[in-house]
Amino acid sequence: GSFGLIICADMRIPEPARCTALSGAQVLLNLANWGGPDQYEIHTPARAIENHCWIVSADKVGSEPGIRFPGHSQVVNPEGRVVAEASGVDEELLIVDIDPSEADHVSGRKRFSGRRPELYQQLCDPLAIPPREIKENSAGITGRYVAACQVVSSRVHEALAVCEEAYRLDEAELMVLPELFTGPDIFYENEIRQ
Repeated sequence: GSFGLIICADMRIPEPARCTALSGAQVLLNLANWGGPDQYEIHTPARAIENHCWIVSADKVGSEPGIRFPGHSQVVNPEGRVVAEASGVDEELLIVDIDPSEADHVSGRKRFSGRRPELYQQLCDPLAIPPREIKENSAGITGRYVAACQVVSSRVHEALAVCEEAYRLDEAELMVLPELFTGPDIFYENEIRQ
């Protein structure tokens, strides 16, 4: 198989794992010094799913001056399922039979063809400086509540009714609707203005 190397906190951000997988790695080897459960519960499975690759992570267990290591070394398959995991208290050796070619299944690697790098080109621009402070919101949103509007219908006016209900019940001022829940033939300008 093809292997790539990731070191500890590199797993917390998407780019190192993605670049390694785009370079052909089927298995990411993670040399870990995890400081908390987020890394083995969330980040490692997420990177496996995002990149459709195996991840083999080896962590420390026990304490050193000033830090306690959580253990939980693990092997995660390309679907993000943990197939083997060590404890959080004992030294252990995980031996797992894997097939690196499972990372090459077309259905999983389709994630790469759906990428839209033009939307995150700023990540590649060394001169781009991200904004450090949030300015006053031009829309005048002052409330604390947001609403994730899960809608079944493809009609804009019905989705807007769900948004109005969220505002009426909870004073939510920011609404998030599903991607592609409607088509251009029923996307009315007057409904947007509301």
